[in-house]
Amino acid sequence: MKKEITAVVIIVLLTALNVYQFVELRGAREELAEMSQTKILGLFEPVDWTNPEKPAASLPVAPTDVPKSAVKLSVSSTGFTPALFKVRAGEEVTLALTATDSVYVLKFKAQTLAAVALGVGSGETKLIRFYAPSARGAYEFYVDMPGREDLRGTMEVK
Repeated sequence: MKKEITAVVIIVLLTALNVYQFVELRGAREELAEMSQTKILGLFEPVDWTNPEKPAASLPVAPTDVPKSAVKLSVSSTGFTPALFKVRAGEEVTLALTATDSVYVLKFKAQTLAAVALGVGSGETKLIRFYAPSARGAYEFYVDMPGREDLRGTMEVK
């Protein structure tokens, strides 16, 4: 009989502990749910994708939110479309990249454009703003992912 009472006491204690942990977790979940997105994002340093002096990718945007003046590129396993675009030397460039079938990271080969990197997931469109180099010429961009480095394009600076 003593063993049965001990077993019952242990079961009751374990049940109470589980209930306590559940209540604690539920409270934490509710607290997180009450936090606004701004508070959560505020835990990280904000990124201003609109500053061409410090190129940074935007969050995904709807195709209808892409500025009319943006250079629009799409990328797939067959390459970039268009594979060539032209800009003026020193001009502010807004590049919109859409991935159609997978994940891609666009980078430029030129060291002067090393800060320009734009990663997109399948079906996503993201923006990045930067200044075109002041030196005229052809600037090659490519997909910076193993096995996909052959996907290339050119930005021609006039």
